[in-house]
Amino acid sequence: LLSFTIFLILFSFCDNNLKDEETRKKEPGVRSGETKQNLITGKAGEVLSPPNKETALPKGSPKNPKSLPLTMKEAVVLALRNNLELMGFRYDPLIAQEDIIRAESVFDPVTVLRFDVNESNINNTIARTKSDNLSADAEINKKFYTGGTYGVGFDTSRNRVSGGTLGTQLANPVNPITRSDLFLNFTQPLLLGFGRDVNRAQIEISINLQKIAALGLNSQIRDLIAGVETSYLDLLQALRTFEVSKKSLGVAEDLLAQNKIRVRVGTMAPIEVLQAEAGKAAREEAVIIAQSNIETFEELLKRQIFPLEESDLWSLNIEPSDKPIVQKVQPDLDAALESTLATDPQYQQAKLNVSNRDINLKVARNLTLPTLNLQGNVRTAGIRGEVMDDFDPLFRGDSSAWQVGLNFSYPLGNRDAKSQVRQGEMQLEKSKLSVKQAEYTLTVQVRDLIRQVNTNLERVRTTGISSRLAEENLAAERKKLEVGLSTSFQVLQFEERLTIARNAENLAIIDYNKSIINLERVTGQILEKFNITTKY
Repeated sequence: LLSFTIFLILFSFCDNNLKDEETRKKEPGVRSGETKQNLITGKAGEVLSPPNKETALPKGSPKNPKSLPLTMKEAVVLALRNNLELMGFRYDPLIAQEDIIRAESVFDPVTVLRFDVNESNINNTIARTKSDNLSADAEINKKFYTGGTYGVGFDTSRNRVSGGTLGTQLANPVNPITRSDLFLNFTQPLLLGFGRDVNRAQIEISINLQKIAALGLNSQIRDLIAGVETSYLDLLQALRTFEVSKKSLGVAEDLLAQNKIRVRVGTMAPIEVLQAEAGKAAREEAVIIAQSNIETFEELLKRQIFPLEESDLWSLNIEPSDKPIVQKVQPDLDAALESTLATDPQYQQAKLNVSNRDINLKVARNLTLPTLNLQGNVRTAGIRGEVMDDFDPLFRGDSSAWQVGLNFSYPLGNRDAKSQVRQGEMQLEKSKLSVKQAEYTLTVQVRDLIRQVNTNLERVRTTGISSRLAEENLAAERKKLEVGLSTSFQVLQFEERLTIARNAENLAIIDYNKSIINLERVTGQILEKFNITTKY
C-alpha cells in the first residue's frame, strides 16, 4: 500500500509535466523568418517592446536626415516594428495561452494539510476528567483525464486522559493512545463524466482558441503589409502624376514664351498669347493639386510606419527608392485556390470553430448519460501508546478496511441535457455552413483577383501604346504651329491628351502592381515574400 501511494504521488506530478509538454507542443506563436531585422518573434519581451526612434528608421540612415530614401521592403519592416495596432494583436495569442494553462490547472494535484489541538475538562460530583487531543493529517487529491478523482493521505492523532474515576481509567488502559491511518480513496465515473474527450474538452477548446488568435495575428500582418505596399504605390503614383504635371506646365510655359516672341515679330495674333496664358494657369493648378496629393499619401504612409510619439520623424520627406515595374505574372487558378484554402486565416478560423462545436456536442451528448460512479477506499491503521510505536502495525496492515460501491442517479426526462444536444447539433451544422460559405467567398475572390491581374496587365500594354502615340501627335502638332498651320489652343489640346495618356499609363502600372499585392495577400504569398511565418 505504501508503494502504491508513492507511485500515485509520483504519477500525479509526471502526468502534470506530460500535460505541460503536450500543451507546449500545441502552443501557437509567431516566429521570425530569416530576415536580418528579426521582424516577428515568439518572445514576449521582443514582440511587445515599444517602438523608439532607433527602431523607427532603417539601418544606415543618417542621424538627422531631412529626407528619408525608403524602399518598399524597408517600409514594410518599419511598419512591422512600429505599428501599434499590430502590437496589440500580438498580445492575443499570449493571452489565449493563459486560458490553456487555466484549463489544465483543473488536473493539478491538490495538497490538504490539517492540524488540530483541543482540550476538554469534565467536572462532576465524583471526579474531574481532563482530555487532551492532538491530530494532524495530510492528503493529496488529483483529477485525471478519465474523469476520476483519487486521493491518498495519512492522518495521526494522540489522546491523553488524566484524572477521572476508576472506571474511566479502566476504559483507557493505554494512556496516552496514538492512532495513525494510511488511506486511499477514489471516485471514477463510468458513464456521465467518463473519458478523455469529455474531461479534456475545455483544454482542446482553449488550444483551438489560441490558434484562432494566432490566425487573427496572421491576418493582421497580411493586411498591414498589403496596406503599406499599397500606400507606397499610391505615393509613387502621386509623385509620377506630379512629374507629368510639371512636364505639362513646362510645355505650356515654353509655348507661352514662343508665342510672345512671335507676337512681337508680327507672325502671330495676340489672342494666341492669351490662350497660352490660360493653358499655363490651368496646368499650374494641376501641379498644386498633385503636390497636395503627394503630401496626403506621404502622411498616410507615415501613419503606418512611424511611431506616434516620435514627432520629429513626421517632418521627414519620404523619397521612395523603388520604381514600379511591370513584371509579367500568369497566376494559376488551381494553385492559387489551393494556397488560399490552406493558409487563409478566416477560413482556418471557421474550421477551428467547427472543431470546437464538435467538442461541445460530445460533451452535451455525455450529459445525457446517467451518473454511475465507482467509489471505493482502502484504509490501514496502527494503534500504540507512544507516537512512533504505531507505525509498525500500520505498515504491516494488521488493522485494515476497504470498501467498494456504485452510485447511480438519473434525472427523469433529462430535458436540459437533451436540449443542449439538439442545440449543439444545430450549432455544428451552422458552423459547417460557415466553412462552405468561406470557401465559396474565397473562390470567387481569387477568381476576381486573377482576372484583375490579367486585365491590368492588358491596360499597361494599351495605355503604353496610347501614351506613345499621344507624344508623337503632340510633336507633329507643334511643328504645324511653327509653320502657321495650327493654333496654340490645338497644341494645348494635344498636350492635354498626352498628359491624360501618361497618367493613365502610370495608373495602369500602379493598379497592376496593386492587383498582384492583393492576390499575394489572399493566397498567403505576401508572407513568404518577406520570409515571415506564423505558427498555429
